[in-house]
Amino acid sequence: MQHSNPELWSLAGLTAVSGISALLWPAIAWAATGDIQAYTRTESVWRGGDLVPFKPWFDSGILLFGPALGVVAPFVFVAAFALVLMSRPVRALGPELRLWCACYLGYLLLFLHPQTSTFRMLLPLFPLALSAALISRSRAYRGTVVVMFLLLQIVWIVWLWAWAPLPGGGDYPP
Repeated sequence: MQHSNPELWSLAGLTAVSGISALLWPAIAWAATGDIQAYTRTESVWRGGDLVPFKPWFDSGILLFGPALGVVAPFVFVAAFALVLMSRPVRALGPELRLWCACYLGYLLLFLHPQTSTFRMLLPLFPLALSAALISRSRAYRGTVVVMFLLLQIVWIVWLWAWAPLPGGGDYPP
């Protein structure tokens, strides 16, 4: 799909406005409190420590895969995501949705502390799931994809219903 220069400039402008808008809340918090770190301090209260971009992904990688593989895991995740973004079905979604997914994942990598809410936080990447339907033109395949996603929703809901608080307390639902 070829795009004209005006379309690309519009997309670049939209990206710039979105980026500036992302800085608006921290600026408002700073203006309201007089503390330049008001926004990040408020957000980091949830994790019990200071906000250090990217670090929680490495910490979680080490926790899940050990000290050697854990350091590599975030890089593997980003590489796999890049391959998905460059795949034919995802390219068919167009540059706007691909850019949205790339920017949103970048935001998550910078600021999200991977935890039980990570699945919920990944839901805005649903356009990537849409691309699964573009792999084949077969009606049987596309019907299977729809059924699979519906079944996965049932699994998700059952998981939420079966969730129980941690033995020592805490509120960490999936």
